[in-house]
Amino acid sequence: MEDAASPGQSRTNLNEAALLARMQAGDDGAFEACVRTYCSRLLLVARRILRNEEDANDAVQDQETRELVHHSINQLPETYRTVLLLRDIEGLATEEAARLLGTSTAVVKPRLHRARQGLRTLLDPHFRKGNL
Repeated sequence: MEDAASPGQSRTNLNEAALLARMQAGDDGAFEACVRTYCSRLLLVARRILRNEEDANDAVQDQETRELVHHSINQLPETYRTVLLLRDIEGLATEEAARLLGTSTAVVKPRLHRARQGLRTLLDPHFRKGNL
């Protein structure tokens, strides 16, 4: 039998789900709210993707860079974008992301890997050229 979530957890999950849905719909305000709420998580994601501490800090702090990251995430195929948002932005466990997506962890793991590779490929030229 599953433990019942506390009312605060349910409200938080609903708010996060609504924020995620707005982000997926391209709502820039939702993206900004996500950045403010999850900045430390975004820094972890940026470090993982960019593999450079300085670039990661710049990516999280610079408005122009945020827009590029947001735009790049939106360029990913939906299956990759969704799993990236759930795992790296929302911070859900692989098992929880799989449950929400109605699939298995064996499907989520390679999708996440490909999503990170795709995002890295999209962002890398901008950082290498020093455009950001």
